[in-house]
Amino acid sequence: PDCISKNFTKACRLAGFDQFTFRNTRNSFGANLLRKKKMSPEVVSKLMRHSSLAMTSEYFQDDDYWCKRIKDELN
Repeated sequence: PDCISKNFTKACRLAGFDQFTFRNTRNSFGANLLRKKKMSPEVVSKLMRHSSLAMTSEYFQDDDYWCKRIKDELN
């Protein structure tokens, strides 16, 4: 897994996305389930293997922040 993460980060840097890490794919997965697929936070929490629903809620309370950051990075 460490090799995958390092190679992903390297590929992002080569593509000009210096701030992205493999962990961002996990964040994106959860955010897409919540926002686009309209899954309940309880289901998303279980899929992401969070220890509590509170952790999932904290994780995505700044979802607009992440969307803005990604858009800024692409422009």
